[in-house]
Amino acid sequence: MEGSELLSKNHGSGVDLDEIDLGIINVLLKDGTKNLSEIASALKVGIATVHRRLRRLKEEGVVEGYTLLVNLKKLGLNVIAIIELKIEVDKEESIQKEIEKINAITEIYKISGEYDISIKVKASDLDNLNNILRRIKNIKGVEGMNTKIVLDVIRDSRIYPIVTGGSQ
Repeated sequence: MEGSELLSKNHGSGVDLDEIDLGIINVLLKDGTKNLSEIASALKVGIATVHRRLRRLKEEGVVEGYTLLVNLKKLGLNVIAIIELKIEVDKEESIQKEIEKINAITEIYKISGEYDISIKVKASDLDNLNNILRRIKNIKGVEGMNTKIVLDVIRDSRIYPIVTGGSQ
């Protein structure tokens, strides 16, 4: 209970989450195709409880939607790169808009440190990656770029560490 108390009372979102709410989130994170009956069974609560709680989690913005995880290698996207950008401060918004237009970019973060933006790119091969890098480099306001090619994926998880029941 200690872990869930910490999360439900001190997570800073203004939304109170209890063991049932966190349980629903955990079940759906592991398998987003679970129906209300399966969630209720896993948590040993009624279907109506799960339905009501899930509706509230959606209304309060805790659950934003559901997504499909795809093995991108099976689709021919074999190269992953992390690209860090130094940008002109006054061009930040326009640069972000241009970056968002590039479909190969899967994640964009504003970061602290020597670089301003970190981007995760998935490409079919090095030629494809090179074309993406050229496109990014030509965006007005990009002052510098550092690219790291991922050699091996140790962990790539969309399962988030939700603490329940004191476990970590």
